[in-house]
Amino acid sequence: MRIVIDTNIWIRILLRGRITLPILEAWLANRFRLVTSAELLQEYNRVWQRPRLRKNIDPNQAATLYRQMQVRAHIVDLKTIPPQCRDPRIIQSWLPPLMAWQ
Repeated sequence: MRIVIDTNIWIRILLRGRITLPILEAWLANRFRLVTSAELLQEYNRVWQRPRLRKNIDPNQAATLYRQMQVRAHIVDLKTIPPQCRDPRIIQSWLPPLMAWQ
């Protein structure tokens, strides 16, 4: 199974959200394949470093998670952005794998 995870979910994981920790555990146990893009990885890296978040996030854990995503995730190349989408980076990340299944 392939899954795209929004940056907000990763941030909740870093903040030790009880509801989101099982997502991290499932990914680390290889129960799904993470699909992302360079743009989403950059967004994650920017967001966790915001001052209001950084005071509650362990920078070592955030950096380790970032490296894990770089190594273990299927990173897709974003070519076009759907014109009417609240979060086009999310849509772009799942479009190529979805097209590959057809």
